[in-house]
Amino acid sequence: FYQGVAWLLSGSPQRAVAPLQRALDAAPPPLRGDAAWYLGLALLDTRTPEAAAAFTAACEAGHRRGCQAARH
Repeated sequence: FYQGVAWLLSGSPQRAVAPLQRALDAAPPPLRGDAAWYLGLALLDTRTPEAAAAFTAACEAGHRRGCQAARH
C-alpha cells in the first residue's frame, strides 16, 4: 500500500497501480476504502477507464470521497 501511495505522490502513477492493486486485493474490509481510493487516483492519473470501478469500490467500502468521485 505505502509503496503505491509513495509512487503516486512522487508523480509516478503508472508505477503506483500494481502495488495499489495488490494492496486492494489483500486489504481487510476496514482498509479497502483507502486502498481503492488511491488506486482510483492512480488510474485516473494514467487515464485508465477502470478508475471509475476503483472509486465505486472505495464508495462501497465506506470511503466518503470515493462516493463523491464515483458520482462524477
